[in-house]
Amino acid sequence: MEVIKKRSSYEWNKASIEFNTARKAWFEKVEKYYEDQNAKWDKDYNDLLERKAAWIEDIANTTAVAGNTASIGDLAASANASLSQETREQISAFEININAQALVETMTGGILEDM
Repeated sequence: MEVIKKRSSYEWNKASIEFNTARKAWFEKVEKYYEDQNAKWDKDYNDLLERKAAWIEDIANTTAVAGNTASIGDLAASANASLSQETREQISAFEININAQALVETMTGGILEDM
């Protein structure tokens, strides 16, 4: 009986050591995976913040340019001035003049004239 007791105690201790070694390896693996995923998430989030800041800066610069311009007409004149004569001629070939009042009258059959 004593031999069985000693052998079972030996096997128990051996299995306990193997279990604790495997548990420690598993824990380290999970911990490393978590740290890697957390670092990846932080990097991706920082990249997002950088892209957001660049987008906001671009919008702010565009708005500042528009805000410094006296009117939309001035913006158009500025853009038009930078176009070559040939480009202006090509664009003017596609211009469409719309008479809004005539368009509304056509669409409503003239019923709004009496109002």
